[in-house]
Amino acid sequence: YTTLNALPSVATILFGVLAGQWMRGTQSMQRKAWGLLGVGLLCLFLGTLIDALGVCPIIKRLWTPSWTLLSTGWVCGLMAFFVWWVEI
Repeated sequence: YTTLNALPSVATILFGVLAGQWMRGTQSMQRKAWGLLGVGLLCLFLGTLIDALGVCPIIKRLWTPSWTLLSTGWVCGLMAFFVWWVEI
């Protein structure tokens, strides 16, 4: 499993780095929350679409690209919710 999920794991880390850089930016908290929500919804849609089209199934144990997008979507959505709840 280690060889198969190395690249999607790196992609997950890079998504986290990009989200952290976005949160450190100079935009308002509302813009940051809406941006995270938009990216989250887009990733949820893309991950589900890739699975529905049969390109790559969602398999957590193998950390497939569709799972990477789906989990990133959930995390970005939750982060947007918590930014809105705590900061705004």
